[in-house]
Order: sequence, then structure tokens, then C-alpha cells
Amino acid sequence: MKKKKVFMMIQSALCFLTMAYPAVCALIIYSRGLAAKAADPTAWIYSREIVGEYMLPFAILAIATIVMALAGILAGIRDADQDKPAKSIEMKKNPADDEASGKRKNTILTITRCVVLAAAIALIIIGIVNGSARDTLYKAITICTECVGLG
Repeated sequence: MKKKKVFMMIQSALCFLTMAYPAVCALIIYSRGLAAKAADPTAWIYSREIVGEYMLPFAILAIATIVMALAGILAGIRDADQDKPAKSIEMKKNPADDEASGKRKNTILTITRCVVLAAAIALIIIGIVNGSARDTLYKAITICTECVGLG
């Protein structure tokens, strides 16, 4: 395998890890917070100390990703095929299939949109029921009053 290809694969992996790490950490912190809330309902789920535990590895990962990107730019490493159009695959088409596949694509798109809309509505309702909306409103009010100088 060529060195440039290996470099680009490592850089892609670092970018993915930099993106995925905060999401995984948020889930871990949330699950730990739920356990803490079960023992003490007034406990804070998120605190500076808890988030700080996960920030050092993330900072190292983010710096490594930026350094790799800069090294790739300075070394002139780039994908040779990035500016080329995608290769098309020649297939025999039946004109009658075009109309049926167009309707099928529209149906799938409509179903997907409805599923995403239903999921969004369900998550909004769950957020309202578990008190997240109230907490967010309280934090927004606190931030706004602090900015104005009232808090």
C-alpha cells in the first residue's frame, strides 16, 4: 500500500474518532448521571469535574487530527480521484421500469420523511415529559439575565 494511501486512512480514522468520541462520552456521562440521580434526585448530572475527566483525551485527539491535516496539506497529500466524476455503470434499462421506480422512490422518500417527523415529535414529547425543556428554559433565562446584568 502506498504511504499516501495509509496517511489518508489514518487521517480519516482520526477524523471519525474526533467526531465519535464526544458522543460516546456524552452517553457515558449521561448514564453515570442517571445512576447518581437514582441515588440522589438533586444531584447534578453534568459538572465541570465530570466533563473535565473526558476533555484531556479529546483535546489530544483533536490536536492529533489537526496536526495530521496540516501535515497532509504541507506534504501535498490528497486523493487523486477527488476531482474526477464518479464512474457510471452501464445497465440495460426498461423504460417501463423508470416510471415504477420513480413512484417507488417517492414512496420511500415520503415514508422516510414521516418516520423522521414522528421520531422528532416523539423525542420532543419525551424531552418535555422528563423535564429537559424546563431545564433548558431555566438555563436560557439565567444566561439572558446574566448578559443583561440582572443576574
